Amino acid sequence: MSQAQCDPWVDDLRRQLVERRHQLGLTQKNVVYRVGLTQHHLAKYEVGIRTPNAFILACWVQALGARLAVVPLDEAPTAVVKGGGGLRRSC
Repeated sequence: MSQAQCDPWVDDLRRQLVERRHQLGLTQKNVVYRVGLTQHHLAKYEVGIRTPNAFILACWVQALGARLAVVPLDEAPTAVVKGGGGLRRSC
């Protein structure tokens, strides 16, 4: 069993990141350039075969012009990705 299967919030966050990429009209190739990954690794993260470490996750979120938000569980979904900022590679 993968870590993503053990942690429902990871799957929720993964789905939000894939949805954000689609909303921006970006391909995996566009994102891997900004994150510094191979397309093979991003594909595994997007389908939940692998779970990114905190650094990769932060770079992935930033590459999508978004940020992670920590909110009380009783106020929001289990994971929140909010858009904002420009798209650039900075990790």
